[in-house]
Amino acid sequence: MPFSALVRRVVGRANLLVPAVSIGCGVSGCTLINGGVSQSEYEKLPEMIITRGLESHQVVQRDENDQGTIHCEGTCEVDGEVWARVFMPKRRNPPGIKLHRAGAARNHQWSATIRGIPVGGEWMVELSVRDSAGRPLSKTAGAWPVLVGDLWILAGQSNMQGYGDMTGVEEPSPLVCAYGMNEKWSIAEEPLHWLNESPDPAHHPGKSPEEIDEARNAPRGKPGKGTGPGLPFAKRLVARTNVPIGLLPCAHGGTSMDQWDPARKDLGGKSLYGSMLRRFHAVGGRVKGVLWYQGESDASPQAQPPYRKKMERFIESVRDDFGNPKLPFYLVQLSRVTHISIDPGAWSAIQQDQRLIGREIPGVVTVSAIDLELDDLIHIGTQGNKRLGRRLARVADRELFGNRAVTTGPRLKSVSVEKGPNDLVRVVFDGVNGQLKPKNHIAGFALRAADAEKPGLDFYDVIVDPEAPNAVLCQVQGPIPPGMNLWYGYGLNPYCNLVDEQDLAVLAFGPVQVTPPATQPDK
Repeated sequence: MPFSALVRRVVGRANLLVPAVSIGCGVSGCTLINGGVSQSEYEKLPEMIITRGLESHQVVQRDENDQGTIHCEGTCEVDGEVWARVFMPKRRNPPGIKLHRAGAARNHQWSATIRGIPVGGEWMVELSVRDSAGRPLSKTAGAWPVLVGDLWILAGQSNMQGYGDMTGVEEPSPLVCAYGMNEKWSIAEEPLHWLNESPDPAHHPGKSPEEIDEARNAPRGKPGKGTGPGLPFAKRLVARTNVPIGLLPCAHGGTSMDQWDPARKDLGGKSLYGSMLRRFHAVGGRVKGVLWYQGESDASPQAQPPYRKKMERFIESVRDDFGNPKLPFYLVQLSRVTHISIDPGAWSAIQQDQRLIGREIPGVVTVSAIDLELDDLIHIGTQGNKRLGRRLARVADRELFGNRAVTTGPRLKSVSVEKGPNDLVRVVFDGVNGQLKPKNHIAGFALRAADAEKPGLDFYDVIVDPEAPNAVLCQVQGPIPPGMNLWYGYGLNPYCNLVDEQDLAVLAFGPVQVTPPATQPDK
């Protein structure tokens, strides 16, 4: 839409105060840039075209002073100074940034930098080329709404890409926008990931450049799948902070850590890591954090052993390439799967790797999804994704916005055995919000023999300790034989239901040796 048409639509809806002078935006009676030119003079001015850095529904990452900076450029037939203004067209006497010199136009190219844009939205940004006296030499260009807030990378494989059923989906919010895989900003709505629209070959494996172009230009259909945790996360965090959020979808289903290898970044868009890095720079080269959900493709006896080292290297590389050694990185632990060809031992080992990564690397938090419903053999369902997004938002709320009323959720602290006619396994957790629940009939705990050839032992009940709301008591009949390990959420498709009062779930863990005396979980 031409900027003048956008202005007419916005101003007509905003009912702004009519100024005394008709001004140089192509719209008589709107409070845009006053250049002292008539309407007929304005219509003869050349167009100012934005080619990069400024777009409607764009979210600009705020700095430590809660301000954003826009670097933009484009083309124009005249030379001169680039002037800019930032304001809110829906408000009388709106706050913002007054008309000022922001750049220059030379040899049919212009560039500008607008600093100090306050956090929030919905800002209108106006640009024009002018002479040294401030008289317009071009028509006005700009964008609305532009927001200043926080940007989040969404990366990993299909459960971050989003494969929940497209029923009962999270509703959009004007304060949550997405930089789509088509390289355009828009209000975020499910599905967030349209892989076919990406210009990067990494998202079109095996396709020729001609086939990629055809895929990118194909009309969007009505997918039956496509919901993920990204939009629910953003909406929950906006509701808590009132800070706009921009999402950068970068995930791709069925991908392994080898395909996300940072060593492949020099391939640019031909690698997943290079594609993510390119998109990071395309939105200004600063983000608030990363949401990561991956690991299913590495759950095999061959791929699992090096997984933890690869994941640690990946986090280190992202922080280095993003220029932030403390970049928040929130990863989701593998949930459940009913695919019988996956090795259950490797699946549980990946979960353990992910739990320990979140415990040992500063700024990394692992969030549990073990209790969430699925919409197919391996993908978290739409309602489960809403819960998962809210869990991630609660973590961000505490870690980044100082909400100390919420913790990051239950974390395994200790395991001990209390001997008696019937032995009792006590499991204590740190970081519990309120108390653990349900109070009884807790599912997911199991004793398994260290020797796989020997049978395990079932608990006949697991309850919350009536005297310690952060502990559970796992009850067996008789003594626990030697060589037993405690697990929570072992295997491919366990039923687990232990959460705290903020709906933050216990992470799958194990093996933890329970042979007396009391033991701590191994690192």
